[in-house]
Amino acid sequence: SKASELLPRQNWPLYSWCWRQCNASAAVLCGTPNVRGINMSVKKLNTLSKAKFFHSFPYNEYSGGGLVCEDDYVGSDAFDSTFRVLEEFSIKYGTTQIPDWYDCDRAFRMWVLALGNGLANFVKGEPCVLTAKQIEKLILIGFFNDRDHLPNLSKGDVVWLKMFSELKRHLELFGVCNVSSDFPHLHQWIADQKELFRLSRTGKEGINMMNASRLKMLMEIGVDFFTGECLPGTSSLIISKGHRDFRAFEILTSSPAESFPAAYMALNNQAVYGWDFQCDDNYWKNNECMAKFEMLKARNGHSLVVASDDIDVYWWFVEKRGKALLSEINSSEFGEGFESNGLFSHSILRYVTALKHADGDDIVDPNAKIGSVDHSMFLWLHYCERLMIFKAREGHCKIPKEYPDTPLRQWLVQQQELIHLYSTNQPIELRQVQLKLLHALGVHGTERHATLPKLSSRMMKRKHPSRKRDKKQQRDVEK
Repeated sequence: SKASELLPRQNWPLYSWCWRQCNASAAVLCGTPNVRGINMSVKKLNTLSKAKFFHSFPYNEYSGGGLVCEDDYVGSDAFDSTFRVLEEFSIKYGTTQIPDWYDCDRAFRMWVLALGNGLANFVKGEPCVLTAKQIEKLILIGFFNDRDHLPNLSKGDVVWLKMFSELKRHLELFGVCNVSSDFPHLHQWIADQKELFRLSRTGKEGINMMNASRLKMLMEIGVDFFTGECLPGTSSLIISKGHRDFRAFEILTSSPAESFPAAYMALNNQAVYGWDFQCDDNYWKNNECMAKFEMLKARNGHSLVVASDDIDVYWWFVEKRGKALLSEINSSEFGEGFESNGLFSHSILRYVTALKHADGDDIVDPNAKIGSVDHSMFLWLHYCERLMIFKAREGHCKIPKEYPDTPLRQWLVQQQELIHLYSTNQPIELRQVQLKLLHALGVHGTERHATLPKLSSRMMKRKHPSRKRDKKQQRDVEK
């Protein structure tokens, strides 16, 4: 049973406190009505999330009884009364467009105009003061259908755009789109988008293709769709012991110019350690990235591709590197070493063998098995290698704001913040060897100042959860 169900019976003051923190978090992350007397900060959000608070008190689920419904605030009655006027007009005249000849209050005309402008921003992913239910009411009376600049939204579209707006708020607060499982609902939503993208690429019948405009919106704010969990065939990775032609595996990256670790890892279209690089992939079909990559290699004299060269070739290149890294991780975990092939000494994995975090001593053993590499460590290695490629090309790690690899820029800012926290003797989730790698690359600590997004001016009617509703629920349980 959830804590939100047990606390009202055991400790009402604590439940009331949790209720207020939950609503205050929702105001910051989802734009729901604010609660008087509660000031939520990024530090408080971090503390609550790391304590798994949102697993018991989900701030974006109203069915659990812990939250006041988003429509239950001072001002919702004003919307309902004005909406009824617009609804009656649409029934009488068959449209929600207010013509110039129609005699009405000027405030009502301005209200309808403001609705159109706000919803135009909402469909672009911007925050909207309207609740999901209010938007659905407008859809039902044909508000979107009557305006050429607004698309016809479904209920699912409204929910998706609300979640996208929450992701943008999370980005403003924490600087990254890689949402941790401490925010379970948003974390699961992003995982669902990545899984949908992965399934769409396989071209299987019955799988709905991901909307191209949604994919573009997610990629623009920094959601990384080119890492391990998004690649076709990654859900059931099985190591194949039959493919050990590592000489063919080195062809495309054999130039001496590549001096970063793992420079000799795979980019070849071969099936290696269970990876089928030639599997059907709708995303890269007919893109001719292989030919473009060969042209870039011939022009530059090396095979180091950065995002400013060709964004499509770059993401293709990043995917291949990620597949190679995953293959090595799995081969290491299953005891298939790379020493006999001359590859293990060049891999970034060789430098990440310590099992303790930055606040403890390292046990550095070049021959150690990499059994502690989990998904988060794979992502860290993947981003670190991309940063190494950038530095090998540009000679520095100062990634400009206009650099197309937005996830890498966000990751670098996060590492700089972690280094700053470490310098102030605060615990961080980095191993000492990771810190050494970052310092060797020239990454220095920087404090990131997060600003809270503008809160809604709406206020909730109740400062505390309703005892009456809770007592009614308790009586129902006893019956």
